[in-house]
Amino acid sequence: MKILALVILGVWAGCDSSPHQRAPEGDLDGDGVINAEDCAPEDAAIDHKVWVNSCGDGIVCATAREACDDGNDADNDGCTRACALARCGDNIARVDIARGEPGFEECDDGNDDISDRCLGNCAVARCGDGFVQIDIEVCDDGGDDPLDGCVDCALARCGDGHIRADIVAGEAGFEACDDGNDRDDDGCLAGCIAARCGDGVRRIDRQDWHPEFEACDDANADNSDACLDDCRAAACGDGFLRLDREPGAVGYEACEGTTLINPEDCTDTCAWARLADLWKGPCALSAAGVLKCWGAEVQSFGHEPSSSPLAQTRASGEPLDAVLDAAIGSQVRCVRRAGHELWCWGHLGTVFEGLRTSHSAQRIEAVPDDLVEVVTIDSVLCLRRLSGQVTCQGVVALGVGAVVAERRRSPQPVVGISEVVQLVAGGRYSRAASVCARQRNGRVACWGTNPGAAAQGNLFSLDQQPEYLANPVFLRTVQAATDMAVGLDDICVIEAGEVRCAVPREAMMVPFPGGLTDLIRVDFASGRCIVRAGHVMHCDRYSNFMFGTTLTLPGVVGAVPLNGGRCVRLLGGNIACWAVENLFGQLGDGTTDLSLTPVLVVGLDD
Repeated sequence: MKILALVILGVWAGCDSSPHQRAPEGDLDGDGVINAEDCAPEDAAIDHKVWVNSCGDGIVCATAREACDDGNDADNDGCTRACALARCGDNIARVDIARGEPGFEECDDGNDDISDRCLGNCAVARCGDGFVQIDIEVCDDGGDDPLDGCVDCALARCGDGHIRADIVAGEAGFEACDDGNDRDDDGCLAGCIAARCGDGVRRIDRQDWHPEFEACDDANADNSDACLDDCRAAACGDGFLRLDREPGAVGYEACEGTTLINPEDCTDTCAWARLADLWKGPCALSAAGVLKCWGAEVQSFGHEPSSSPLAQTRASGEPLDAVLDAAIGSQVRCVRRAGHELWCWGHLGTVFEGLRTSHSAQRIEAVPDDLVEVVTIDSVLCLRRLSGQVTCQGVVALGVGAVVAERRRSPQPVVGISEVVQLVAGGRYSRAASVCARQRNGRVACWGTNPGAAAQGNLFSLDQQPEYLANPVFLRTVQAATDMAVGLDDICVIEAGEVRCAVPREAMMVPFPGGLTDLIRVDFASGRCIVRAGHVMHCDRYSNFMFGTTLTLPGVVGAVPLNGGRCVRLLGGNIACWAVENLFGQLGDGTTDLSLTPVLVVGLDD
């Protein structure tokens, strides 16, 4: 026993038995190693050993509510200095993770507000993220489509250079174009409206060879002014007659050959080739567009017969100029002037209400603004409008079913025809007056005195052939006429390059003798004449030219009748006449000498 006690006492004597001896700080289990097993709540005492926990010592102490402990005091890595795991929203932006890796933070403002500079997902706010930054962005639709209502986080607007595709035409905000500028003279107007011919703004961004080039743009469809409806500048030969210029002004056009039945009637400078296409005359247009007549016709002016052309005047005493075409009847004469004007003289009371006989030309009021052709025959006046409508008035209201003795002094629509492109008149007196109309489709209808009655043939689609046609009746066999002429008691048409006529004692429509082709015109002047391509005129045996049965004359454009002969219009504008008599100076050469060969009319150069 004494030996054991001494041993025990000896061991105890070798140890520090002081009650204040402690294990190394943090080594709570006394194993000499500081590790997670030594972790205890702060200020804990185990077996009189005290350990104070310290965040940042590199030991994660779960019981001390440490989620991590990376042994440093950096706040911007994965473990904060409070030993908490870094997270988006902790108001600390991590810098230890590269962009694109999980946990990367561009920013961290400690809130989940999506309308400030740092979003709730710790990404820096930007245009296109789908969140609208207050006071910075007006909109943010989360996409980069520049064709919708939000462009670069601003509301789409006309002029931003992007064409909206989310709105259809007719809806507010629709854009047909958007070139990002406020110019009106390019392909896109300032209101994001696509430029077009007719919008009133001339484009200057296209060369003259480009199909969208505009030489002008006056925002109207009127082809009689300086700018055509396809934005070409008006020019002689463009197919449209200008009505916005007075004679003598730059751009004035007295005629437009491409609109005429016979383009040769108009020169290449849009001046008349002088001789008007008249049934009775002789009258012609001077180089200045003044109507001049000679022979016995000047008696209608109040003058004695003249062998030289005399100018007709208006009531004011001024020359009757700017004449486009003329119609000379036995009772009433009329001309169509530029500006949709109609001027007439003669026994006006037979045609117009409230007017009397006048030797000077009187302007007729209330004329259609699309008047394109005038014909007169005796005391009958017919007008053709651009629309193809025809009206007649006078002692016999031709084409409106009137009886012979009835007077109609105001325009009466002619029924049963439409889209008329040519009017001709023939005959001498009221009971022997005929008017025929050629439609756009080539059909020909006539009314008044039946021009085919003397032919004793079924020219018209009628069971009987009355002497008088109260309303238009179509020629039975004519389907595609390109020209026509009416004589005293006969009618001719050009169809398929051939002239066919109905004349006294010849039943039906018969071909013009000679088998000629390339025909471009047919005229009556004491007989039947035709003009061929190449301007060669041929006349039949009824023409009484004193040249034998057939006359061939080169360079002819057209012909009009003359007492005992005729006048012809030649290429270049000259006029030649010949006749078996010249008592009243009807040759127009300044003499009363007889000439059976053509002589030139003088005094038409001014």
